[in-house]
Amino acid sequence: MLYPLVMLGAVFPDLLEKSVFAPHRSMHEFALYFAFLPVVAMTDMWGFWIAAIDHLVVDAMTLHGVTFFGKRVRWYLNTDRFIDNLVPVIMHMALLAFLVK
Repeated sequence: MLYPLVMLGAVFPDLLEKSVFAPHRSMHEFALYFAFLPVVAMTDMWGFWIAAIDHLVVDAMTLHGVTFFGKRVRWYLNTDRFIDNLVPVIMHMALLAFLVK
């Protein structure tokens, strides 16, 4: 059961935005995900939550960045370049392998 939860958590930030027709990365706010910690703890959905946070961390590494408690956080990865897209994919795969073991 952990594997599907981790997979869903990894794409949840984008699914959430698409479900309300919001622009990409407009709802990527860390505070929103930390507000759900009590629910995560009660439902024991740590794999889902960690994968969603991982998604936000990887998006924070891009030029566009994400919001971290009201402040924009960004780095230098350019999603138009293959190597910059490969880095997040490898990070996601490593986290998934770590969580599923």
